[in-house]
Amino acid sequence: MASQTRKAECRRIAEELETFFNKGLLALKPGLKLSPDQDPINRPAFREYLEAVKEVLIAHEDYRRAIRQRLEEEKLLELRERFEKAVQRLNSLPTVVGYFDLHVVPELRKATKDELKAGKASKEYPFLLNPMRLTLQHEIVAIRAASDELVEKFGDKFVAEEVGIQIERFKRALALCGEEFPLGVCRYKHCGRIFVKKRMKQLFCTPNHASAARVQRFRERKRSKEV
Repeated sequence: MASQTRKAECRRIAEELETFFNKGLLALKPGLKLSPDQDPINRPAFREYLEAVKEVLIAHEDYRRAIRQRLEEEKLLELRERFEKAVQRLNSLPTVVGYFDLHVVPELRKATKDELKAGKASKEYPFLLNPMRLTLQHEIVAIRAASDELVEKFGDKFVAEEVGIQIERFKRALALCGEEFPLGVCRYKHCGRIFVKKRMKQLFCTPNHASAARVQRFRERKRSKEV
């Protein structure tokens, strides 16, 4: 039951993050009193964070796929390092969050509390949970202090805090859900949209993009043979 609860909660978080990364805060929280120009999705700074998130998702997906395919150890280490570097880049971007209550993901908290106490949940991806500090006794995650730099980037402290919450939420959900986290990046080079997967091995957001990518690969191979 806990496993099903965890999967359902991982999918719910992924769906909310998909909305945020593709449509912004006004779509995620329609009741917000923000003008369109205040929505972070309309600011250049947001693209920097979005690209860093995409790098993490792609590197994580490639690493997990290599594990399933049982590639040689050297290749696994190379992909693991690429994943860690992508996370380091995301961690280097400032976030404005004082304290983030774990009630945001209550079902996930219930399903993983014992694992967190045992140190299992963060063992595989400990670097994802930095610079956060998990304090289960108070059910609070202490996160980086407010950054004037980020407030300036987004022009508003509330908006900057909301961006920070979603970015930290993404990292923590990926750390806790691991390969069960169904958020991906469409691999069709003319798309690159973040989407929620129907199947964990899914690489494209739509069947049309999967077909287009196959045609593209066929044409590229044909051109390379003609050269």
